Amino acid sequence: MIPRKNQPSEHGGNLKITVNSDISFSEAVGKLREEYQAHKYLTVSINTGKKRTVPLNSLSYRWFTQISAERGDITPGEIKCIFKLYKGLPILRGMDEDSKSSEILKLCDFCDTYLDHMPYEAKLAALEFLPVTSLMTTVQFKEFLTEVQYNCALKNIILFWPDEDGSEKKK
Repeated sequence: MIPRKNQPSEHGGNLKITVNSDISFSEAVGKLREEYQAHKYLTVSINTGKKRTVPLNSLSYRWFTQISAERGDITPGEIKCIFKLYKGLPILRGMDEDSKSSEILKLCDFCDTYLDHMPYEAKLAALEFLPVTSLMTTVQFKEFLTEVQYNCALKNIILFWPDEDGSEKKK
């Protein structure tokens, strides 16, 4: 069990537990039992899948830099914000409501209330500061990158996935 920040105080609070083995599973069940006995009320949310990996983060940075260089009229940061707007947010919004974390729910609420009503340039500026891809699981982030690759291919910008040995190959 890997406890995360926001450990509960003796008066309650937030607890995030990562379960990745039989031992951590048993420890998590024990911690849930302790918290229930202490507070008699719990809200439990379970997210499956891992957060994205460092190699995928590096790949996205390389791709945004490549797209920027090939276009020549936009920065890698602006490219990232455009894809967050048109590909990342729809992936997160498309999740089943029950599987959305509190962070994703807050982001979706913010987008519904504010971002959707902003002019395009203001949306891109806001997305520099809003977590979108960082809230994705590995599966979601791979879906996001596949969308980036596909959209770039339509504009003759060819992006490659790394091979097992680190060399790049077309997917």
